[in-house]
Amino acid sequence: MTMIKMSKIPSVPWCPLKKIKKFYCPQHRGTAGTCPQAMGDSGDSFFNLDILKEFLRSEGMKVRQRDINLLKILLENNGKIERRKIEEKMNSRDVTRVLSDLKAYITITTEKLGNYYKNEYIELSDIFKVKWERFIKKKKLEQTEEKIRESEEILLTEQKIEKFLRKYNIREIERIGFLGEGYSLTVDFEKLQIFDRDIAQEFLEHPEEMLNLAEHVLNKILASYPNYERKVNFRIENLPSVRKKPIRALRAEHIDELWSIEGVVRRITDVRPRLTVLIYECVHCGSRITVEVEGDKIQKPAICPSCERKGPFELILKESRLVDFQKLVLQEPHEGLRAGEQPRQITVYLEDDLVDSAMPGNRVEIVGIPKAVINKNNNVNLKIYFKAVSIK
Repeated sequence: MTMIKMSKIPSVPWCPLKKIKKFYCPQHRGTAGTCPQAMGDSGDSFFNLDILKEFLRSEGMKVRQRDINLLKILLENNGKIERRKIEEKMNSRDVTRVLSDLKAYITITTEKLGNYYKNEYIELSDIFKVKWERFIKKKKLEQTEEKIRESEEILLTEQKIEKFLRKYNIREIERIGFLGEGYSLTVDFEKLQIFDRDIAQEFLEHPEEMLNLAEHVLNKILASYPNYERKVNFRIENLPSVRKKPIRALRAEHIDELWSIEGVVRRITDVRPRLTVLIYECVHCGSRITVEVEGDKIQKPAICPSCERKGPFELILKESRLVDFQKLVLQEPHEGLRAGEQPRQITVYLEDDLVDSAMPGNRVEIVGIPKAVINKNNNVNLKIYFKAVSIK
């Protein structure tokens, strides 16, 4: 009996921006449907528990966890394993029940040694293998079609952003491109909303993905100008009043969306360099791996996309991206507070050309993204900070 052969994940073209979370796997930067970590626990086989459940449902079978567990063990062992090894991982009573549940998909063989049975093996039947391979081919086709649709959606969004920039901000672009003045382009959200309401809504709901996409388009336009030397930031200001929140009103539902807050700067830190993009080298194959920094902790890659090993990885500091970084503490203004209420505060992160844009005592309006990170003591109460997009 031939063993089932697990298909390898096809190579996935990575997003050039490395941060399109809406369309791509946010942790591993692969397309969400075919990311090695998203599709399989081992990273090299085209299955996970959800796919197994979907397959059994498509066969009209009840989905029992014990059935899923056995099939997963078999698939990870090329379709055949000794019964005693399965019973080391599963309750022997569950194994007996599973053999009854999946009798159409499981065969049992024994090896005889003299007058004694050497061992009992559990194998995937030929009918399972045929149906599974058909199911996997169908899933791959669906994911390829989905990938094409997502690519078309990204391309259409890029074209709309480029059209908007050339219509409303061409003078600022030419000033940066010809004179080399400025490290960012600030866009009026009200004009963006007039130009395309759907694109504007995407900026509000998925700001990090859309800001990176817009930044990519902006720098692509600037690349044709003679004095374009460094990456230019894309910034947004003038959000509608419904997107303005008092600091005390920020809640879990507002995290990772675009909002505007107002207050008085209480204190600021010194400007320091901060790692935003880490470049690692796999010590086994020498591949370079890019990791985006989220929060205050340095993250390591989960797996090497080339050799599929889990490390070790060496940080290449010279090739990693550093930006100027500063924190400020923003406090609610006293007017508007009820009697006895204490003004709330929030920490704001400033990067690149936003550093030193405010001093203690200044009253400012900041457009940005509320973010949540795990506390140092690793408890369930998360720490919230505000990542600034623009400040005035």
